[in-house]
Amino acid sequence: MVGSEWNKWDLHIHTPASIVQYYGKNDDETWEKFITDLENLPIEFKSIGINDYLFLDGYKKVLEYKKSGRLKKIELILPVVEFRIEKFAGVDFGNLKRINLHIIFSNQLTIEQIQSQFLNGLEQSYTLEKGGSEWNRAITKESIAELGKKIKETVPLKELYKYGSDIEEGFNNLNVKEDKIFELLNRDIFKDKYLIAIGKTEWDKLKWSDNSIATKKSIINKANIIFTASESPEKWATAKRKLKEQEVKDLLLDCSDAHYFSSSNNKDRIGNSFTWIKANTTFEGLSEILFEPDERIFVGEIPELLERVKANKTKFIKNIFITKIDGYTEEKGIWFKDLQIMLNYGMVSIIGNKGNGKSALTDIIGLCGNSHHYEDFSFLNRERFLKDGLAKNFKATLEWADGDTVTRYLSDSTDFNAPERVRYLPQSFFEKLTNNLESYEFEKTLEDIVFSYLPDEEKLGRNSFSELIQYKKESIKKDIELIEKEINNINIQLIELENKAHPTFKEKLEKELKIKKKELEEHQKIKPQEVKNPDLDESTKDHNEEITKKLDEKNKNKDELEKIISDKKEKLIILNQEIEELTNIKEDFNRFEDEIKRFLSKKKENLKKYSIDIEQLFQYQFNLIQLENKIDKKKKEHSKITKQLLTKQKILSNYPTKEHKILEKDSYIIQLEKLDKEIRTLKNELSSPYKKYQDFKEKLKTWEKEKSTIEGNETELKTIKWYNAQIKYIEERLNNEISNLRKKRLDKTVEILSKKLELVNIYNKLKGSVDSEIKSYKGILKDYEINIDVDLKLKSNFSDKFLYFINQNKMGSFYQKDQGKQRIKLIVENKNFQKNDTLEEVLKELIENLEYDKRQGYHNERRYINEQVNSEINLDFYNFIFSIDYLEPSYELKLGDKYITELSPGEKGAMLIVFYLMLDKDNIPLIIDQPEENLDNESIYKILVHFIKQTKKRRQVILVTHNPNLAIVGDSEQLIYVSIDKKNKNKVDFESGAIENPNINEFASKILEGTIKAFDIRRLKYFNV
Repeated sequence: MVGSEWNKWDLHIHTPASIVQYYGKNDDETWEKFITDLENLPIEFKSIGINDYLFLDGYKKVLEYKKSGRLKKIELILPVVEFRIEKFAGVDFGNLKRINLHIIFSNQLTIEQIQSQFLNGLEQSYTLEKGGSEWNRAITKESIAELGKKIKETVPLKELYKYGSDIEEGFNNLNVKEDKIFELLNRDIFKDKYLIAIGKTEWDKLKWSDNSIATKKSIINKANIIFTASESPEKWATAKRKLKEQEVKDLLLDCSDAHYFSSSNNKDRIGNSFTWIKANTTFEGLSEILFEPDERIFVGEIPELLERVKANKTKFIKNIFITKIDGYTEEKGIWFKDLQIMLNYGMVSIIGNKGNGKSALTDIIGLCGNSHHYEDFSFLNRERFLKDGLAKNFKATLEWADGDTVTRYLSDSTDFNAPERVRYLPQSFFEKLTNNLESYEFEKTLEDIVFSYLPDEEKLGRNSFSELIQYKKESIKKDIELIEKEINNINIQLIELENKAHPTFKEKLEKELKIKKKELEEHQKIKPQEVKNPDLDESTKDHNEEITKKLDEKNKNKDELEKIISDKKEKLIILNQEIEELTNIKEDFNRFEDEIKRFLSKKKENLKKYSIDIEQLFQYQFNLIQLENKIDKKKKEHSKITKQLLTKQKILSNYPTKEHKILEKDSYIIQLEKLDKEIRTLKNELSSPYKKYQDFKEKLKTWEKEKSTIEGNETELKTIKWYNAQIKYIEERLNNEISNLRKKRLDKTVEILSKKLELVNIYNKLKGSVDSEIKSYKGILKDYEINIDVDLKLKSNFSDKFLYFINQNKMGSFYQKDQGKQRIKLIVENKNFQKNDTLEEVLKELIENLEYDKRQGYHNERRYINEQVNSEINLDFYNFIFSIDYLEPSYELKLGDKYITELSPGEKGAMLIVFYLMLDKDNIPLIIDQPEENLDNESIYKILVHFIKQTKKRRQVILVTHNPNLAIVGDSEQLIYVSIDKKNKNKVDFESGAIENPNINEFASKILEGTIKAFDIRRLKYFNV
């Protein structure tokens, strides 16, 4: 059996045997037409009540037709006996109108039992009050007709036309005593086998007055059910609303009150009933409406569940069929043999003793539904049914409501490239999820939920959250990339400065300075010995003075020429740098123009659909002529100087002959060579003393020049003054420059943080719809405050990535693997990175831990970053730390102020189940294996049952459970009791049915601890959700 299903119930149908009816004569022809009319009712009519005034003749006749093979579509026929009484529930109506009282009997009672134990007991229990005489007879059609005749005899002839037939008039004036009715119904044989209904139409006509208010309310509140025969569902809704406003019982069923064939225009015709009841087609099923009328009664065209199934047949499972394959000899057990289980489209609870196949059933449904949690299956896994190839001997076929079927061998696995057709949450999935949310990409699940609640217009045509967020953060991403480039440049400078700050760098400078000073000291020792201006011989004086004068002039020219050459070489260096810089600028402009062209090309298509001409929207012009002219001018100047510094050999080798003469003329190098030759010639003309004197002057000049080279200046590399300046810089200014650059770098990192906080705001805006959904459940959740928060979350691999850069064999705060992990955890754990101060503190602490040994016993001993981070990856390390790419907006599930990661396993389990039930908008079947594990009953009472009830209003729900509150109070439409007969080769079997099914009741009571209490709660409505 499929359990409680929606069907139409009409409990108020009169037959041709009724005292009052308008079908025609009570003969075979009329009855045939009547039965045919019932047979032609729409397929949804499964249960009817055959209603007769005082008698069971019509019910008996209908049963005879049923036994003969007629009325095959009608599954339940109930006997209903109708009385008109003047007194009910101890209330004497007096002059008020009489009430129609209906007794709905269980079909388990035979006609003989009702007749002998009830109707026969009513004989002579009526009184005729007409003209002051009293009338006592047995209740038969003849005696009632006789009563009517007597009444009509007292009526003036001119008034007689107002009266009906003798039997009608007798019935209308027949008063059955209420106390006698209930005295008889109190017999053991009728216990739990009848329901009382009263007619709303007659009750409505009772006047509301000070004297009758209590009377009127008492009448309706003592009944089980109220009957009405509405013209439309809207009229029924109006009547029910009125009952609520009057604060009286409102369990109102719309019935046809059929007295006419369906072809009639009268509202009281066969088939004119709008009442649907979700129950087994049994009297016990009908009785369930007393406890859950809102869940089990629908009055209208079609219940919402059936409407959903009709519109989404590919998303409801009709049945599962499991069997062995051909050729399997059952040597490894019978297990599954032609096992077909029909499934209710509402909520299905699978129960059974531990190890008796409950999870086997859900695993198999999960497999056929292509669940992506295949690795979490508890039955279809390598340690159980897949072991030793057992599963390959069995197959399962899942049939959907549209008739489509999926067949899988139980040894098959899930196709992860195909979509899930069921959402299956195995027990081990929750266990693993509560222990390691990140391994199951729970953040992505939250993103999917947020995206599913976004209005379509806010999705901007994107198909997923990741697509949407990538689109929204594009401009922010570009801004961050620009800041990252600035940080990269700062890091390059810092690495150079920090290398200088290392003691070995200064020590190296000091050693090189010492060597340089020693070099100067040794140079002092080789200073040329002074040669004085000789006492000139008068005979050669004039000649030597003249030559000396010429030499002085030539040396002066040489000095000037050497200065020119030196200046030209310096100029060449400057020109090279300028040309390189200007060329780079030009290339930057060219790249920028290419980027603009690509941008315009991309946006052109976007704007085209809006009839916007991008050329009208944006125009640009690059004029690089001035830049190009400047580059050409610099290049020409560079070429000119280069030629001025050519040697004769280069001129002869690299230039055409026709240019040699002019190039040689313009070459300062050739001019210098020529001047040196002239000086040598003149020196040879001097006398020996003068020649020695000239040699001394040249050597002194060379010595002084070398001395100047050794001493140098603050800008000349590796000179004494340069070394002194570098050491002074290290001692006085270096640390300050490092501090300033670090501050600048931190400021840039905070700029990136501000951009990431813009992303956080985007995430917050996107979750607005899901926040509203959660807020709508506040009355249910109460103190159980579930919410989705946005946090700037540290990526889980941060510690590993950080330590990847660190040489943990080097002494320092992060020395050795385990200690290093613990240290980094202490620094970054439980930090709110959305605050500027917090981020700055963490980054500073990271650097401080690299520069000072924070381990116990090391007393902040000074360490150096470049000793712990390889120079080849130092830049990558700094860029990693300060670009904060490891901080990304992330959705987090919270319970109050506690993140899900801070909850106990039980708290996590409860929260995750509620989350899936409350927010998962998907409408594919939801299958949960034992959701109550690690949960207390209070959690289930307050939250789970409500959300399970809410969830089954939009999707098929299948639960494996041991908890009666889920199965019973949660109002499962179907209970499936699964068992494995281990003495009979592990044969799997099942029993299925509705909660109201007595057999299922018995199974549930044995299996579900606290079931009886759950039934009581359900019936007494203590559980109010």
